Amino acid sequence: MIEQIERIQPFSTSDGEYVILVEFAIRGGQLLDPSFRPTDNWSERVTECVPYEYDTVSFYYGEKPRIVEIKYRKGFEPKAYGNTEDEVIVTCQGLPDGMKLELRVLRFYQDPRYIEIRVAGLDEIVHMILEGFERRFSREHVPQDREMEYALRNARAAVQVHAWRAAELNAHQVLKHEPYHAEATMYLGIAKAAQGYEPEGENLLLASLTLNPRNVNAYYSLGLIVLNQGRCILASDAFRKGLSIEPANHSLYYQLGRALERLGNMKEALEAYQQALKHSPNPEQMWGYSGMDFTSAATESIIRINNSIQSNQVRTGEHCTE
Repeated sequence: MIEQIERIQPFSTSDGEYVILVEFAIRGGQLLDPSFRPTDNWSERVTECVPYEYDTVSFYYGEKPRIVEIKYRKGFEPKAYGNTEDEVIVTCQGLPDGMKLELRVLRFYQDPRYIEIRVAGLDEIVHMILEGFERRFSREHVPQDREMEYALRNARAAVQVHAWRAAELNAHQVLKHEPYHAEATMYLGIAKAAQGYEPEGENLLLASLTLNPRNVNAYYSLGLIVLNQGRCILASDAFRKGLSIEPANHSLYYQLGRALERLGNMKEALEAYQQALKHSPNPEQMWGYSGMDFTSAATESIIRINNSIQSNQVRTGEHCTE
C-alpha cells in the first residue's frame, strides 16, 4: 500500500465546479474498491456562514456509508469586494481501511488555481489513478475570454502587492495562449526583474514596448530597472518617453528627477521634482515596481537640491572675491 499526492497548476475551471471532480472520484474509487458504487442520489445541502469571512456548503452523492462528499468553501475579503478564496474538496467515503481518494481545487487570492489529488491504495492501482488524473486534468485547455481576463487581472493585482511569483504564474497563463500579449509580457518582465533576473526583465519590457509603444507603465518599470543598475541615461530616456505620452504623470517626474540628480544635472532634476509635486499624486495609476505617491519624497528632494545649489553659489562667490 502506498499514498501519493500530485498537483497540477494552473488548472482552469469555474468557481464552485464539482461535477467533473465527482465523476473522476467515482471512477477512481471503483478502481480502489470494486464495490464502491454510490447510488444515484444527492443529499440536502448544509450551509455554514460566517459574515464577511466565509460560506461553506456541504453535501454528498450516494447513500452512506459509500458516498462522495463535496465541500465548497468561499472565503471573503471585504477590501477585495468579492470572494478571494474558492475551494472545492471531493472525498470518497466508505472505502476499505488504508484506502483514500480526495480531490481538492483551490483558487487563493492572486495564486493561480490548482487541482490536487491524494490517493492511497495498492501500488499498481494508485499509479493507474494518477495517470488518469494527469490525462484528465492537464490536457491542453483553450481558455474562455473571461479566464484570460481573470488571469490578467490576477497578474496586475499580484504586481501591485509585490507577489512576484503569483504575477509570473498568471502572466505565463496568459502568454501560453496569447504569446504576444503586451500587458502580460510587461507583468512578466516586472516580476522577473524584481526576483533578480534584471536582464531578462529588461528584455521582456522592451518586447512589451515593441508590442505597445504607448504603454506608460512599461516605460516606468523599464526606467526603474535600469536606474537600479546605475544606467541613469537610459533610465531618464525611458521616463521622458513615458512623459511624452502622459505629460502630467507624478511618478514618472519623480523618477526622472532621481535619474537626473544621479547624473549631476541638478537644475533639470529640480525641475522634474517640482513637476512631480505639481502633479502629485496620481491615485488612479497603479505602479507595480515601486510606490505611486512620491509627494513627501519630491518635497524633500526639492529642499535638498535647493540647499545644495545655494551652498555651491556661496562657495563660488567666495572663490570669485578672492
